[in-house]
Amino acid sequence: MMDGDPSGDAACPVSAANTASPITVSPIAPALPITISWTSGDAVDAALIAEWRGLSARAGEANIFAEPAMLLAALRHCDRGAGSAAAAQLAVARDATGALIGIMPLVRNPRFGRLPLPALSNWGHPNAFLNAISIAQGAEDEFWRAIIQSASQTHLAAPLLHITQLPQHGRVHRGLLSATGALNLPVVIDDAVTRAALATNDSADAYWDDSVRAKKRKELRRQWARLSEQGVLTTDHLGKEADPAPWIAEFLTLEASGWKGANGSSLSSNADTDAFFNEAMRAAHAAGQLDLTALRIDGRAIAMLITLVGGNCGFSFKTAFDEGFARFSPGVLLQRESLGLLVDRQLDWIDSCAAQDHPMIDSLWRERRHIVSVVLPMPGRTNAMLFTAFQATKTAWHRIKSLRRTAETPPQ
Repeated sequence: MMDGDPSGDAACPVSAANTASPITVSPIAPALPITISWTSGDAVDAALIAEWRGLSARAGEANIFAEPAMLLAALRHCDRGAGSAAAAQLAVARDATGALIGIMPLVRNPRFGRLPLPALSNWGHPNAFLNAISIAQGAEDEFWRAIIQSASQTHLAAPLLHITQLPQHGRVHRGLLSATGALNLPVVIDDAVTRAALATNDSADAYWDDSVRAKKRKELRRQWARLSEQGVLTTDHLGKEADPAPWIAEFLTLEASGWKGANGSSLSSNADTDAFFNEAMRAAHAAGQLDLTALRIDGRAIAMLITLVGGNCGFSFKTAFDEGFARFSPGVLLQRESLGLLVDRQLDWIDSCAAQDHPMIDSLWRERRHIVSVVLPMPGRTNAMLFTAFQATKTAWHRIKSLRRTAETPPQ
């Protein structure tokens, strides 16, 4: 359930549908001495993992994708540059006492979009729906200043810094804006999406009644009744002490049985994503961060939903359903059965991790999260000039596309 100001310690602003809060940047404070060391995912030892877990608990922004179990599994199995100069590097930030205050994976890309202009970017992969940046609460400004200045002097140096999948107006974003203001570096939003979220103090029943149209609720009740005629209909939940392996295998099989399996985009279609998913889900279950629910007919899963918990916040990571039962909307029915998770887990909010304008979840969850990607020049006059040229090229390209669309539009 949402507790007080959504832009506070819980970790990321969640707004009412179709609204966004104005951004406020904290006054610039004197930079504290921060040291940055660089390492690979393979070189992370048990001591650093223990520190990293503590950092996750102290982070100003809840982010399951930045926690060590999720990120290290991803680096092991999804980093296409692993073992090469293009591999992701972990920036490890410590304060003057040696305490870990931030960690993030970075990679140098030879091109920024279509331009042959190198850019340093936070590393990510298709199954991570936020950046993988973890910063101790209150250290965001100093972290970003240190990252920008340190990266400029390493083999990762590039004209541009591209940071993707930032919760807009969150602490990490605000810290970046504060740091770049102190360094006199311009920042522009390169991409922005808005996606569904769940944040309420209402009961599951009250929220459902307020969010879903009466006509649709009636239709879903009818579908539940018709589905019940197909066999014994139950909702099942992976227990804390249960073996997660059969559930993980069951989810992968269910997902692969549908359109994702047909077009080769299911997790099990690729050995790397299959290995990542298995490792990450086992680790999440061991840490008490995996919530896995199934809708079953005669014991057979026809819909499954995975929610990952980081701090007091949730992330709706994956869902799958049996397309043979599509006429009953099993995925939507399972969402209804899972609404109580917010209260049961005492969560501030749940991020849908869905695409913008997703027709299913947007009609069920009425809050929204605003996610942005930003780009800025690294320090130096040449980098500033290249950034200005980049901006001019981008503006010209958008004008050309607009003119083409206008020319191709038939007269009324």
